[in-house]
Amino acid sequence: MVIDATNKPHAEIAVAGKIKLIHDHDEYWDRTGKGKDYISPILESPTWKEILKKAEEAVQTTGDFIHIFLENIHEMSENTLLALGTADKILPIEEGVKIFRLSFGS
Repeated sequence: MVIDATNKPHAEIAVAGKIKLIHDHDEYWDRTGKGKDYISPILESPTWKEILKKAEEAVQTTGDFIHIFLENIHEMSENTLLALGTADKILPIEEGVKIFRLSFGS
């Protein structure tokens, strides 16, 4: 279960426009042994409540049940994605779609 640590109103739009959320799988934290990277479908102007639902999907997908406090989301540039080695999983980025990384704490 994801715990909201953002202190944002759930009905508030988190990001205007089209976005995808990502969260990398880390084998060390994977408690299922079946985890994988999480990439959301395209979301249009999601509210914080919708972000929290996708954060829960990310936890289930990655198998990391230690880091369950959603702290924030961070926009990722194409250059940052390339530097992190994440780009090959999500490029090419659809026109007009921004990529945001889910930021969790424990």
